[in-house]
Amino acid sequence: MKKIIIIFKNELTKLKHQRFPLVALIFTMLFTIAAAFFRNSLANVETLNMGQANGWQILSFAASWGMQLAGLLILILSINLVTEEFSDHTIKNILSRPVNRTQFILGKVLTIGFLVLIFLTAIFITSFFAGVSFGDIGHLQERGYVIAKWQKLLWNLIVAFLLSIITLSVIGIFGVFISILLPRPGVAIGASICLYFVLNIAAQFDTLKNYLFTSFTYFPINTAKEITYGLTPGWTPQLYWCLLTNVLSAVFFILLTVSLLKRKDILS
Repeated sequence: MKKIIIIFKNELTKLKHQRFPLVALIFTMLFTIAAAFFRNSLANVETLNMGQANGWQILSFAASWGMQLAGLLILILSINLVTEEFSDHTIKNILSRPVNRTQFILGKVLTIGFLVLIFLTAIFITSFFAGVSFGDIGHLQERGYVIAKWQKLLWNLIVAFLLSIITLSVIGIFGVFISILLPRPGVAIGASICLYFVLNIAAQFDTLKNYLFTSFTYFPINTAKEITYGLTPGWTPQLYWCLLTNVLSAVFFILLTVSLLKRKDILS
């Protein structure tokens, strides 16, 4: 575990000297604000029949779009975490030390989890202030009756953000797998994005949707968003499928990635 933490700290040091992670984070926050502004403006478009949104609806709408962008950026960042080791030949120096390949991959996975947490925190803060700025953050009411108290709405959004740490991290782990399979940066990014969209399309089929991690990537935030509109979608049983499918997918991709890396003759 100590060596994994050391690899994680080294990754953070490298990330501090890279522009893309910071640019990606800022762009995600700006995109989230733009989504909130767009949702707030929809009420003025008569042909769309969209009523004025309250703060919770603006918040959840902005957060859902911010997370969709973050998912793609996490995929690209996770690929860069590994492919740069091959392109810079630093992987030889790392693996020539008393660090095995499993620890190397787990260090990358821990870094991905940290990046996901940073992105989600930024999205949550940005979307929350957008909701407060553009709408009312209070009890959800209809014709003077309280449909849902603000505590319930906030709690469901917090649960959604916590679950999204898992679902977005699996996207990053998937990216690490592709980067070991195809260590060239451009090829890996192109292939992973294509495969990611193919898996999203496959997830629309009823026979496959419970077994693909892409089926549940945005399930948490979409469920919380429906609650802000006064709907009462059940978290279960989809929540159990979400956790089971994502955890098993993460374990599967990690084991497959370690196996592929062990077969590569890197030190010669």
